[in-house]
Amino acid sequence: MAQFVLALLILKNWLYAGTYRLYLEDRVDPSAEDGMMWQQFNILDKRVVPQILTEGSSLLRFSFRFSSGSALLIAATSTDQADYEVNLFEAGSRRLLHRRRIEGQKVDRIPLPGGSGVLEISSHGSVVWSDLRVVHVGPITPYLAAFIIALAASLILVRTDKGRSLSNPRRQRKILLFIGPSVIGSSLLALFLVEAAMHVFGAPAAIRSLRRELGEVSPDPQWEDSVEYGSRLRRNQNTLLHWRDGDIVRMGYIPPPTISNAPGLYSLQTDTEGFRNARVREAVQVAALGDSFTDALTLPVDRIWTSRLEQNLRSPVQNYGTAGFGPQQELLVLRQYAIKHRPRVVLLAFFAGNDIFNAEAFDKYERGGGSISLSKTGWSIQKIVARYETFYLFSLARLVFNSVKTKATNRPVDGPKIVYADARTGDAPGVHATGASSFDRGMFTIPVNDRTLQFALMPPYLQTLRLSEAEIEKRMGWQLTRKAIQDMNRVSHDGGATLVVLFIPFKSQVYFPLLLRSFATADLERYFQFYFRQSPTSLDAKKMFQNRLAQNDLMRQFCDSEHIPFIDVTAALQTEVESGKNVYFPDESHWNDDGHAVAAREIAAFLKSHGLDQNRE
Repeated sequence: MAQFVLALLILKNWLYAGTYRLYLEDRVDPSAEDGMMWQQFNILDKRVVPQILTEGSSLLRFSFRFSSGSALLIAATSTDQADYEVNLFEAGSRRLLHRRRIEGQKVDRIPLPGGSGVLEISSHGSVVWSDLRVVHVGPITPYLAAFIIALAASLILVRTDKGRSLSNPRRQRKILLFIGPSVIGSSLLALFLVEAAMHVFGAPAAIRSLRRELGEVSPDPQWEDSVEYGSRLRRNQNTLLHWRDGDIVRMGYIPPPTISNAPGLYSLQTDTEGFRNARVREAVQVAALGDSFTDALTLPVDRIWTSRLEQNLRSPVQNYGTAGFGPQQELLVLRQYAIKHRPRVVLLAFFAGNDIFNAEAFDKYERGGGSISLSKTGWSIQKIVARYETFYLFSLARLVFNSVKTKATNRPVDGPKIVYADARTGDAPGVHATGASSFDRGMFTIPVNDRTLQFALMPPYLQTLRLSEAEIEKRMGWQLTRKAIQDMNRVSHDGGATLVVLFIPFKSQVYFPLLLRSFATADLERYFQFYFRQSPTSLDAKKMFQNRLAQNDLMRQFCDSEHIPFIDVTAALQTEVESGKNVYFPDESHWNDDGHAVAAREIAAFLKSHGLDQNRE
């Protein structure tokens, strides 16, 4: 009995070993002096990894209360030379726990003493903290030692006279030794086989959906991994795309808005080269390079700007865009695919929201020989996780329990309400604007020209407005972008094509003038804080507005110096917004139908005015 109890205690402490993730929202007394920092959730190696990014001199403080057996796990990455140290403040005293210089990636496990206090991580330089967490395991060693002593005592006991005085003890021992291990072993083996089967062959969809909060990502059949490019669209697809909420909602930055989206259901077709075209054409007039604004998986293919441009020019426009691609990958696409189809124009769609950051990420990926996974956007995952919650068997038990509970309560579940069928544009056709401008849980509502605009902003892109032109110019991502575009210009010229750079602004750049006119500066800064509620930070709306066109100006100056034709659609998009039209989806960071129409119109007019709309003689 003693052995049985001790074994249960050992198993219980092992199963209840906890992981406590440290998120920015859990900081103690955050202030502007803590430095520039933000949090994001990226998909790395098919798992969602919470990441905290810090710039310059930064302080992360968390309250601490654990018994012995805890450890702080740190995975820190720096592109420059950075350093950090970990201190524990307890009962008015300061105790240095760890100090480290970071070059590349460093992983540390720092034992924490039992007790309570404030855990402080101070850093200098640009650092990415991946899945910063404290792990705690209950005492196992004392119970294990006691188990061994009890086992030894039982072996001694069966050799005593008392043990031998039992009636036919040998037969009883044989029965017990056979039945006990057989029942327990068979049960454990069955559980192990079920667990292993779900690991190897995959769990049912219902279980996978439950494990989403643990950060598990199911394979997307529409995408494939490539050593050369990272993740890219599969070739020869002819399937359906279905989505309702935009990426700002899906990533957890805002709750589902009151203006719900009509469901999107349309076809996705890729050619033999793996791009969103019906087929590969031998020769094309325009080869369009870009990211998610170019492959435009948020709309049917006939409504995206590349298709509209082809209709306008009456010449073939081939779409070579892939969501998540940055400048270096687009250069690879140009060399490997686009240039061999003899385009007259190579049109590079540069997205100001993340292209320079994607350039930095892909540079790490290439230098790591493809062993470092490229970041893909994930979602907020469970902060506190016990080891038993990570088993598929636990998820299966939860699924069964939830099913029984649902049947017992027999309560109908209402689906999302669709306010009007064409809500994907962000306007309410025929509905006149009423009342003053307002802000509710991430969604701005502003009356413009007898219409009502509703829209949310993407926090990481809004954060970019804190960077001045000089700060952007110093970033490695800007230098990598310049180099990639220079190489694209040479490849295009050698192939007889003209490189044209299309500047695609992010949503905040286009809507910021309207916001400043609609709200007091102090109110606007307070509303912006909602987007950074997980990482409270000081925001200066006026300074952010001054930086609004920093990337536009840098790219224009660069293109002028390289004699590269340059199109900036920011002003045209802003004009549409000022007239009362949304050009981005309300809860998305991407263009809606009107945004794509504006872009196609502006590009066609530019190409025609520069004589680039006709095939070569």
